[in-house]
Amino acid sequence: VDASIGGKTGVNLGLYKNIIGTFKQPEFVFCDQNMLATLTDEEYLSGIGELVKHAVIRDRELFFNISGNLPRLLDRDPQYLAEIINRSVKIKAEIVRRDPLEKGVRRLLNFGHTFGHPIEMAERVPHGIAVMKGMIIASELSEWRGELPATEKKLLFDMISRLGIDETGILPEDIKEKIAKDKKSETGHLNVVLLRSIGKAVVRKIPPGEIDAFLEGRVNNK
Repeated sequence: VDASIGGKTGVNLGLYKNIIGTFKQPEFVFCDQNMLATLTDEEYLSGIGELVKHAVIRDRELFFNISGNLPRLLDRDPQYLAEIINRSVKIKAEIVRRDPLEKGVRRLLNFGHTFGHPIEMAERVPHGIAVMKGMIIASELSEWRGELPATEKKLLFDMISRLGIDETGILPEDIKEKIAKDKKSETGHLNVVLLRSIGKAVVRKIPPGEIDAFLEGRVNNK
């Protein structure tokens, strides 16, 4: 539902995730949900993380659909998977068609990644699980900046908690250095995807000092 759609390629370099890459659109994408039966529970949960991300940034109705059908999703119900995969792929494909080279709206797909990538590399957890932890932190930042109501943040926290993901989102000690070298950095600012509500995401250019203040406050409040 995510990496297979959109033609983005990426290679890790040292401790930095997907720092080198290019865009190469495939001839076609073949989605066979029967392959999901071969995944471990952890890898399957990683994929669910990207389903949740697409709903959170773009489709409020889909978010509540997933929330109301988590048992079916976790049980790998074939009928429900067919429905939900189709809806998720359409979200990703629509965004990529509008912005194939990630100059504008495609940046919304990075929700949760600014903080998720350092967690992924530090904890060695699957990508989608790290992204869900990153989405928690990004939603905290959204509330901290006054962009996201606490009630909306709680909806996301509850969803991720029900999936069995630890809400604390402990960040590695060198998080500031890793964020500073993130590929989403631009002219001294970081392009961070924040939430205004479930289903509506925005990209904000945030100076490093503001990120530092948020992270320091977050550590002090834990």
